[in-house]
Amino acid sequence: MQPIASRLLFLAAALLLCVATPAADPNAFVDFSVEGLPGRLYVPPEASESRRPVIVFLHGLGETGDDNRRQVNHNIDNLLKSAKQRGAFLYAPQAVTRGWGERARTDQVVAQLESLLGKHNADPSRVYLTGLSMGGGGAWTVASRYPQRFAAAAPICGVPPADDWDPALQLKTPTWAFHARDDGAVPVRCSHERINALLAAAGKPPVEFPSEGGDDFSFSDAALNLHYTEYPTGGHAIWGKAYATPEAIEWLFSQQQATPKAQ
Repeated sequence: MQPIASRLLFLAAALLLCVATPAADPNAFVDFSVEGLPGRLYVPPEASESRRPVIVFLHGLGETGDDNRRQVNHNIDNLLKSAKQRGAFLYAPQAVTRGWGERARTDQVVAQLESLLGKHNADPSRVYLTGLSMGGGGAWTVASRYPQRFAAAAPICGVPPADDWDPALQLKTPTWAFHARDDGAVPVRCSHERINALLAAAGKPPVEFPSEGGDDFSFSDAALNLHYTEYPTGGHAIWGKAYATPEAIEWLFSQQQATPKAQ
């Protein structure tokens, strides 16, 4: 199957699964939109006293649209909980059509991020990128396209990234990815391929991943600051579990850039 056709198939399957448990109250967010890119922003109270970290969240296919509510009304309850606990901004743009691969769209997301950093008491050295399913592929894509803009990335059950994804550029961003072995919407090999491509770009041997069943599988390369967690079960909707993993959240918020680069 051709790469584009494969990606469309994954997205179609993911649409059926990315409309899970209703979560965050859209009213906890303020409008943070520009023409062509709806968006919502959680502003932590702590920002009145000190510069705060920023989480950029890219939603899945089921939240595509222009209502500027759906992207924060599903799937991110645990992520918002962590943002509140850590006093972090949470920026959630909404793709009006499916996919985070269009360069114009990702440029808009990053431009809005720069606007956020300029208008609010946000810390440019602590900007974290994450996404699930379609947004997981978006997280891979955005981290590669805008190297050294993000202190860390956390793609979850991500579809394949855009064709211009460059593992050598992705390596500039510390990354912790998640997937489930029994994911029926986005095959786990999508994350396997990303991890091994990153290792190949660094001149390192590939990982031998488990096949079926078994226990949780973890891989870490401290030198690359590359981490991967694979659950044996959980299907596609593992984001609640991933966003509630204390070690991953602690790792995410511990990342900080010495000299963040504006894009």
